[in-house]
Amino acid sequence: MIKDRIYDAFTAGLDRKGFGQRRDRQVAELRGDVLEVGAGTGLNLPRYRSADLLVALEPHRTYSRRLRARAGAAHVPVEVVAGTAEELPFADESFDVVSGFNSFQYAASPESALAEARRVLRPGGHLLAATWAPPEMCDLAGYLAALGANLPTPPAGAPGPFALSAEGALASLLASAGFEPQATRDVICRFDYRDGTETLRALLSAGPAVRAIRHAGNEAVERSVLESVDAFRQADGSYAMPNAFRFTLAIR
Repeated sequence: MIKDRIYDAFTAGLDRKGFGQRRDRQVAELRGDVLEVGAGTGLNLPRYRSADLLVALEPHRTYSRRLRARAGAAHVPVEVVAGTAEELPFADESFDVVSGFNSFQYAASPESALAEARRVLRPGGHLLAATWAPPEMCDLAGYLAALGANLPTPPAGAPGPFALSAEGALASLLASAGFEPQATRDVICRFDYRDGTETLRALLSAGPAVRAIRHAGNEAVERSVLESVDAFRQADGSYAMPNAFRFTLAIR
């Protein structure tokens, strides 16, 4: 099984330029009772500095182990809870802020996940979401397609990494769920890796990659992933892949 510490190598790539800087500024200012949906291994925890309480929701037990280990070093009180975005295990109007970084588009039902986020928010509460921008703005679109080709055929209508990426798609779902979309901004993030080994360690650690390996085998997925990013290999053997992420703010 791919370990949670290797998953960190993938998400750390988000922090090197753009995405991490934007997230740092926004997360540091979040106040009151905050719920982060899909907290992963907890790399965001040190960024919360103004919250009265941070509840970190994570469905995967492998990631939760590291998430719990990091909770003690956070600057704010942290409670780690197991659960999914589609069925939040909290009472109505429990939070002032719900955040989700690269998580809502992977929900089995993004519509249900957003409806649940609104349910647990207090009146006037904020939702902050970061999703992939459209695939033409993401060099890793080919990598994500390669993973999809090594996964079982999804049911019709199943969401994917770009489920909320089309222009206006997330804003429309938010409005349907009863939110008032306030602002959207695209941020460029470069994924930089020193060589093919580091690239594979990082890209094979994401949740969809883990599932692809279980289905198709490590050798087949490694080959597909390397082929998908070959165009971004630099003369010195490193890899550089700019990608755009879309930050959206909405009010309940």
